[in-house]
Amino acid sequence: MIESLKALFRGSSVSDAAEAASLELPRAAAALMALTARLDGYVEAVESETIRSVIERDFHLSPAVTTELLTQAERIASEATDLFSLTDEINSHVEPEKRVSIVEMLWEVAFADGELTDFEANLLRRAAGLLYVTDRENGEARKRALERLGLDPATGL
Repeated sequence: MIESLKALFRGSSVSDAAEAASLELPRAAAALMALTARLDGYVEAVESETIRSVIERDFHLSPAVTTELLTQAERIASEATDLFSLTDEINSHVEPEKRVSIVEMLWEVAFADGELTDFEANLLRRAAGLLYVTDRENGEARKRALERLGLDPATGL
């Protein structure tokens, strides 16, 4: 209700405020994915395309909405000083058993270029912990992401 009133004072409609609220989870997830992709020093085209396809597939968003969301996510990732703010947003919108799917998305991005750097592995381990995903669930999410990418779950290649 308060957000609706704030939206009215800002000149945006209640439906605009509702739409913005509905994009908070995908935006936070996309920002985590963007952060994952840029950890090795550069973002390859395959990583960007993976983020785009994961967002469209898992959040059922149109290409136009996804493009705008990814622009915002890139800005958030470039300004992020910690993981907590992003994972806290996810924790507040997703029940615990579905947080594993967010970790799976991150693994998919991390392996999109066919390799996993130590920085990416570290980020995934920390993000999983902040999302209260167990080591076992994290490992299973990793295997599913590798299988989806057509990589060997045993070696990651």
